Amino acid sequence: AGILAPPGSNPFAAGQLPGGLSLGNSSGVIAGTPLQGGTFAFSVRAQDASNPTRAAIREYTLTVARRRGTPQRP
Repeated sequence: AGILAPPGSNPFAAGQLPGGLSLGNSSGVIAGTPLQGGTFAFSVRAQDASNPTRAAIREYTLTVARRRGTPQRP
């Protein structure tokens, strides 16, 4: 059973991850190297493969620390 949005669709219901990070559609793994620090709020839509399909939306907040000596990107 899939845990996130179907392949080719957007798993984000609202918000987004910081640049440089991505969310695996089928794995749910956040991967990459963030390009900026800050606090990022986003919601992810998850669904199973049952018939009828069941879905849910969950909100998350991700805080990325800025590296010392690195200017904050706007």
